[in-house]
Amino acid sequence: MAVSLQRQHNSRIQKAAAAPERDVGSAQTRGGVLPGDQAERHLLEAGGSGQGEAYAVEATPSDGGAPEKLYFDAQTGLLRRKYSEAKTFLGQFPTQTGYEDYREVDGVKLPFAIRWSIPGRAWGRKIAEVKQNVPLDDARFDPPAEGN
Repeated sequence: MAVSLQRQHNSRIQKAAAAPERDVGSAQTRGGVLPGDQAERHLLEAGGSGQGEAYAVEATPSDGGAPEKLYFDAQTGLLRRKYSEAKTFLGQFPTQTGYEDYREVDGVKLPFAIRWSIPGRAWGRKIAEVKQNVPLDDARFDPPAEGN
């Protein structure tokens, strides 16, 4: 039985009955969260974590790249965490990115706190302000003058 994660205009994910490895279709992602232009998604689980209920979705790029696990908040539908593993000559190398403190900017919810972790290291960034579509003078993109 397929489970559909439907997007409402307010970016919420409707609750769905969860069972391991259910097909939830494919997505067009031009620059979106999922890797590649099209990705296959499977609902892995719906359950609780330290941050509340979440849906775990495995997304595999159509080009055959490594799958990513995406964790969406069950109440808001916002991306909470992304987990991926890169293949290296030493074996799999895990990377986790966490997204927190979502705020609305020009009608779009954006994370103002992002945390990354890899084996042996973790770091994060807090964003103070986001401005979208701000006009910029083309001169800012000119190469520096000689001697600078």
